[in-house]
Amino acid sequence: MVVSDQPAVNSVLVVGAGVAGLSAALSLARRGIRVEVIDHVKRWQIVGAGLTLGAATLRAIHDLGVLPEVMRRGHTHEGIQVCDIQGRPLRFITSPPLPDAQVPGAGGILRSVLHEILLDEADRLGVPVRLGQSVTHVESGRHAAEVRFADGSSRPWDLVVGADGLTSPLRRLLFPEFDGIRFTGQGCWRLIVPRPQAIATRHFFLGGRCKVGLTPVSEQEMYLFLLEHVPENPWRDPSTQHEVLKALLADYGGPLAEVREGLAPGSSIVYRPLESHFLGSRWHRGRVVLVGDAAHATAPQLAAG
Repeated sequence: MVVSDQPAVNSVLVVGAGVAGLSAALSLARRGIRVEVIDHVKRWQIVGAGLTLGAATLRAIHDLGVLPEVMRRGHTHEGIQVCDIQGRPLRFITSPPLPDAQVPGAGGILRSVLHEILLDEADRLGVPVRLGQSVTHVESGRHAAEVRFADGSSRPWDLVVGADGLTSPLRRLLFPEFDGIRFTGQGCWRLIVPRPQAIATRHFFLGGRCKVGLTPVSEQEMYLFLLEHVPENPWRDPSTQHEVLKALLADYGGPLAEVREGLAPGSSIVYRPLESHFLGSRWHRGRVVLVGDAAHATAPQLAAG
């Protein structure tokens, strides 16, 4: 019999109240561990648009106890309809359910809606989420991590989970020598639009100048994603983004033509240059671990970023 000399984990601080941080907190709380979540923002500022959900993600959502609500407020479907740039069907690729989990094979949801669902579940489980709080110093030992907060208070924790995103301030505290974030040479456009009933599954459009797709995210909405090769990383003026996106979609027909013609100054467009990094084996130090984009960020080439 192997006996571990590691102390039991009874208290956990999660730094970052995004999807990764809240998911980690819910997973810990459902195992009877006392967990608290903090975030530096003073009010919610949910950025991004829609999320594509694969079967493995839906299995994780099921394990968090929120799959029924995700299915009710999001959208699930069976695969990907591959089309040419005029919207003519080429092939349907099935996204099979996992053999070890009774979950759909694929789906989509608005990022803001998923965030609300996770927050509601945290509240139901009694997990406190404190805004306007950040970490200024961590002294991580073998058995505990002493955390000093921006308000001057300090407290020991059995474990600290850093889920504070791509530019993670906690990662800078742990690994000040790390400067591995790099621009990938791509920009990603996302747009929320009404969903016609004909778009009942994911659609990819191949053969054009960009990678373009549509993903249903609810009974009424879908989101468009478009990946653009922009090695010079230009700044996109928000006031003219609809014009740039319209030009990028100029050669596309079918449902993309309808989306293009509907673009206007008030369109809900989100544009982001894509950056990535990989910590390798340096994702933990003592009683502090990094998860999500704080540990590893990739471009969403297969909706698995």
